[in-house]
Amino acid sequence: RGLWEHDPNNQKFNEISLTDYAVGTALFVKKEVIDKIGLLDEIFFMYFEETDWNFRAKKFGYNNYYVPATIVYHKVTPIINKKSFLLKQFFLNRNAQIFVWKHGKFLDILIFYLKFSFRNLRIILISLMNREFFVAYLRLFSLFQGFRIGIKKRSNRSCRKLLSKDYNFIKKNEKRIHLLKI
Repeated sequence: RGLWEHDPNNQKFNEISLTDYAVGTALFVKKEVIDKIGLLDEIFFMYFEETDWNFRAKKFGYNNYYVPATIVYHKVTPIINKKSFLLKQFFLNRNAQIFVWKHGKFLDILIFYLKFSFRNLRIILISLMNREFFVAYLRLFSLFQGFRIGIKKRSNRSCRKLLSKDYNFIKKNEKRIHLLKI
């Protein structure tokens, strides 16, 4: 909370307050909550898993709170390059669709796909015009996988085969990603 906001005396965010969303690296949860709503959904693997979990917690009547006295250190790789960005985009695209199919109503899904499709089509066309065929292929595959998994509305069931397929796809194409002249 407070990212991009300048508050030199830390006055604005120094009280415990209700929030809609808690970041996955900073979730502190009572066991009874986990017993009631379950663990993070393994279908997401990374990106959107805590969004899904926060959403389910809200449905069960639980609240998220911002606690300013809590400090969390999250070590991440500081090097962000286009190659790692491609994998991030794969999972963000795939998982956004799964989330919408899992929690959205028909109109939510329709509006989401109108915006989502145009944005991705534009990115795919730009990739093709720049002769980045594998980038376009990776984007299309993420769209296909997200739609396929999402439409089946998988929720908290084992998805080992689907996760294995995505993992094998990434592993198989890892060399191609690293060989890209980006």
